Amino acid sequence: MPLPLQNLDTRRYGDLVDDAHALIPRYAPSWTDHNESDPGITLVELLAWLVEQDMYRVNRIPERHRRKFLELTGLVPEPPRAARAVLSLSASTSRVVPIGTRFSAGEVHFTNTNRVHIAVSRLAAVQSWDGAEYSDLTASWQAGLPLAAWGTDPAGFDGDQSPALLLGFDGPLPHYGMTLWLGFERGGDRAEAQLIADEQAACAALRPRARCNGESGPKPTTRFERCTGDDCMATVLECRRGGEWHAFQAVDASAGLMLDGLVRVVPLHDGDPRQLGAFPQPLRWVRCRAFQGVPDSAPLVSAIAVNAAVVEQRVPASTRLELVPGADLPATPLPPGRRARLAFEFDAAGRVTRVRRTSRRDVPKVRVLDIDADSLELTLAVAGGGLGIPELSLELDAAPVADGAIGLWSGDDGWSARADLDAAQPRDRDFVPDPQTGTLTFGDGEHGLAPRAGTTLLAAYDVTLGAAGNVPAGATWSAPGMPAVEVTACGTASGGADAEDLDHAAGRAAETLWAHERLLELAAGAPTLDGLGRDSITALARPQRAATTLDYERLALTVPGTRVERARAWAEIDANSPGLRAPGTVTVVVVNSLPADRPQPTRCLLDRVQRYLRRRKTLGTRLVVAGPDYLEVTASAVLAILPGADAAGVTARAVVALNGFLAPRLWPFGRDVFRAEVLALLDGVQGVDAVSSLELTADGGDPSCGNVCVGPTQLVVSGVHSVEVAA
Repeated sequence: MPLPLQNLDTRRYGDLVDDAHALIPRYAPSWTDHNESDPGITLVELLAWLVEQDMYRVNRIPERHRRKFLELTGLVPEPPRAARAVLSLSASTSRVVPIGTRFSAGEVHFTNTNRVHIAVSRLAAVQSWDGAEYSDLTASWQAGLPLAAWGTDPAGFDGDQSPALLLGFDGPLPHYGMTLWLGFERGGDRAEAQLIADEQAACAALRPRARCNGESGPKPTTRFERCTGDDCMATVLECRRGGEWHAFQAVDASAGLMLDGLVRVVPLHDGDPRQLGAFPQPLRWVRCRAFQGVPDSAPLVSAIAVNAAVVEQRVPASTRLELVPGADLPATPLPPGRRARLAFEFDAAGRVTRVRRTSRRDVPKVRVLDIDADSLELTLAVAGGGLGIPELSLELDAAPVADGAIGLWSGDDGWSARADLDAAQPRDRDFVPDPQTGTLTFGDGEHGLAPRAGTTLLAAYDVTLGAAGNVPAGATWSAPGMPAVEVTACGTASGGADAEDLDHAAGRAAETLWAHERLLELAAGAPTLDGLGRDSITALARPQRAATTLDYERLALTVPGTRVERARAWAEIDANSPGLRAPGTVTVVVVNSLPADRPQPTRCLLDRVQRYLRRRKTLGTRLVVAGPDYLEVTASAVLAILPGADAAGVTARAVVALNGFLAPRLWPFGRDVFRAEVLALLDGVQGVDAVSSLELTADGGDPSCGNVCVGPTQLVVSGVHSVEVAA
């Protein structure tokens, strides 16, 4: 929804005329003819018409002002974004695919963002080990179905045989390394990795430069220390050799099997072929397991790709520059494929007279594509020439500009992109780009420097199609420069977007600024969001500050780098001191998904949620983050069954019904177990005629014929029930 604009005056033509009529008796008592035929009334109506036009103009806010207002909220329209896809490459022989290699999906061109050394060995099998048994996932992987990498309820993380994802290859593991891609359910947010890094940087402690007199300890340093504990989960990749598993070098961007990312591995040997687990054929196995910590949720893999290339729908703008005969080139050659910072000089005809290297950081690096005696092709574009006039506007030959990133320079002088030139000084080399159209606007000499006449402006940028680059899954992919390489896409190309218009950005700002109100609307008067469904809650914008308990619950569900399934917040309750009133305290209880029967968050998860919420709470609030306290409820019942009903079947169905009813994942926090509801549940079991007796027991206490009281931070869990039947 758009951000509403203030209406300075709501009066219209009729209102103004009526107001004027009401004032006539006060200022002109002798004026008695108020009919439309009176010339004075005609003048009043004419004046009302003019005033209405002026009020309309006063109420209009120009687009430039709206953009400035948006900047005050910290939100600006997003530039065009390039679509991204993951490709699996294969070839009959090993070969290297460098960064910048072109791939095509029909007429849509992509560029490789990572170096791939294609391995000849193919992935033949996928299976999981949950700590107790193997499961063959090969058929599910080939069908593109989600895979429980460590099983649905992994256990046994305290030994060398902890749960693991196992990948079987049909040939030797290459010593030069492999590039894998792992995709995960709820792990495809491209901004999540940056959010995790931002949170680590924000919570890092800066040690003082100097120590007080007599203070001992480590030497002073200016390094930020990351806020990661030793109890947080970390993974290791290993391969089998000589009957043992050996770790090898790996760079894992999946953040502990949580985020979509590349995994670069360098095996120390080619592995031993052997039969393992549920897969009958001997293969060379690579396994990924946790060597430290315990996960808070079972990893669910959505895609696995070998020889993975991450490509983006962006192509560097390129131009072939003509050289004058005998052009002055750098003494150090410029080989094709090399990147360098270069300064150029041109003659009146636009030909290059001199090329030299420069160390100026404001001059972007460009890649040399081709060079001969008469011309030089590079990844840059000639934006145009300066005319010495104010507010010069130039058009790039190709647009939109990916991410709005444009490097602009002339000679040794770099120019800086700005959202506007309001704060620019007369000598500032600033310009305003329009990423969607490729328009560059320069200063007028007072706000920003106007390019001098005869100056040639060069631009380095990537061109993208924006939303048109989102290629569907059925597209045919190829590598035009490498015909021997087979290309298979892992899913669709996604994430491409055109430049955001002002109205959409204003709507995004409104949702961010009114995040508190949206949470109140969703809660509809209830004291909590818990129970409304995680997806419906996280679909709303997260508030920037935690002012209410609803804000705490919404923020706790999406702490970067965590997987929280439920969150419940209370005011004036301390989970560490149950039963006591705690003024100024907010307790947030978070629930993960492991273990399946009684989920309990790890210390790492609690610490991360605590740090995230602490920086967003109101001043003076004491924050407590804890896991749930479980209350085990056991039922002892005697059931009268219908004639002909199977006693064993009725007993089994009754136990299943009780276990499902007393499930902690669905039970509301602090809700009592009512005996009447359990009676109705058992009475509805197929084959039950009546419930003869029922007793409920809480945490091994004395049986009771009443309700079971549950504390605010407690969840119920099903115990071992006793169900007897009587004909």
